[in-house]
Amino acid sequence: MYATFAPKQTKTSGGINMSFQEIVDLLKELMKNPIKHAINTYLRFWKGITSYLAVGVAFLTFLAINGSIVVGDKSAHEATIHLPQLFYFSIFCLVFLWPYFVSQSLDFLNFIKTHKLVILLFLILGLLIVHYNTLVHPYMLADNRHYVFYIWNRFYGKYAYFKYFMVPVYIFSLYIVIKTIYSSGDASYLMMYILCVFIVLVTQKLIEVRYYFIPYILLRLKTGNRIPLAKFCLILEFLTSLFVNIATLKLFFTKTIMWSDYADPQRLIW
Repeated sequence: MYATFAPKQTKTSGGINMSFQEIVDLLKELMKNPIKHAINTYLRFWKGITSYLAVGVAFLTFLAINGSIVVGDKSAHEATIHLPQLFYFSIFCLVFLWPYFVSQSLDFLNFIKTHKLVILLFLILGLLIVHYNTLVHPYMLADNRHYVFYIWNRFYGKYAYFKYFMVPVYIFSLYIVIKTIYSSGDASYLMMYILCVFIVLVTQKLIEVRYYFIPYILLRLKTGNRIPLAKFCLILEFLTSLFVNIATLKLFFTKTIMWSDYADPQRLIW
């Protein structure tokens, strides 16, 4: 009787369409030799995670031998809590994905209209974070071979209130980042992305562009064609990357920096 009201096809959690009769046949097959199927399932499970376990064991072995996660000068790379790193990452994404971010600015304005209290709370939280948790690594003030040195000393370090004026931009950028990551509606992916980015970035005192590459690439992969003017945005993104690369190469090959304790000229790079 119940089979009469059963759907013709059922989609399993793996996305495979199965008829009701096929499901019944599968259950019968499992009941014939449950121990064998349990063992096979157990073996498949361990086979699926072997590569991940190998990476984990290799990492723990490295920690045991090296005594730290840091390769190089351990005193210059001590773990800390540096929440503004999330803000700097959002600005990095804004610079290289600005066409996509701008195309969704109206959506952000609509969010402000309908969530004024939420925006106000995040604004206050952002101001408190930059006021109490803005950390400056000594390398950022001393190593003039990197772009961060000039950005920090000409803006953040030069103008006392610049970091506060940037908070609304941080909120906008983070909103677009989170919205883009959650575009597929996968909450678990969003939570894992936030967790991993938090662990990798917030524990770093030094602002390094290379720290942002992997989370940026994951964000870029989530930037689909559903946004307005997607093709036009792609062209603008390409032109932006082309300009940045040309400018980077030009500065590297034409701009030299002389240090008193080094005979060879130093080059300017990320």
